[in-house]
Amino acid sequence: MAQFEIKDGICVIPDGTKTISENAFSYCTNLTSITIPNSVTTIGEGAFLGCKGLTSITIPDTVTEIGGGAFMECRSLINITIPDSVIKIGKWAFVGSGLTSIALPDSINTMDVDGAFASCGRLTNFTLPRSITRIGDEMFAGCSSLTSINIPNSVRIIGAKSFSGCRGLHDITIPNSVFKIEYRAFSDCTGLTKVTIPDSVYLIDHKAFDQCEKLAVLAIPKGCRHKFLRILPSEYGDKLIEVSESQIQEQDQKQFG
Repeated sequence: MAQFEIKDGICVIPDGTKTISENAFSYCTNLTSITIPNSVTTIGEGAFLGCKGLTSITIPDTVTEIGGGAFMECRSLINITIPDSVIKIGKWAFVGSGLTSIALPDSINTMDVDGAFASCGRLTNFTLPRSITRIGDEMFAGCSSLTSINIPNSVRIIGAKSFSGCRGLHDITIPNSVFKIEYRAFSDCTGLTKVTIPDSVYLIDHKAFDQCEKLAVLAIPKGCRHKFLRILPSEYGDKLIEVSESQIQEQDQKQFG
């Protein structure tokens, strides 16, 4: 039950409100639009959970925290702008929502990112903050409409199942900041044909590319074949293709600008 009045699908939260509390609007299926005043600093856990009719929301630049599951299952919410004031986003924050794209500001310094955008079946692109060092477990799992990913050079670890089930992905370049690719990170990416892996990577879970039936090329730097034969399962040996450092850098520039 919402704490605020909803009239004709619209809610205007009164000025002076500082927190949208936990589950404040959860499963208010008649809510279509909400106006949040500049006094609000926190959007609580599950605040808009299951608001399947919500199509419009503007987060003011006073908000610093978006709680876990805050917009979970908001299936009609296609676009949302997260302001530079936000420094923390909780896990499962947007799971199962209707988002088609998302840009996270560099201001974010705390991301309990596990599953944050999982099962966003319409998501086609995203921009991660340059402050992020780990892509959380299942962060984009099941985002079947993703056709490309842009991993910033700040990322050191690609978490478990982070892109599992992203069946629209075809060609991935891992930046040279990454040293670890965890359990089933890219599993069930059935459209994936090529992955470029830099020399910085020295830990790859044996199921990182499980069920990627079309994966034909793992491009690695010249002189690194023996290293990757040690850290990859034996069945990937015939997929290893050595490329020059300049080719990898060129690929980086195309993908990461």
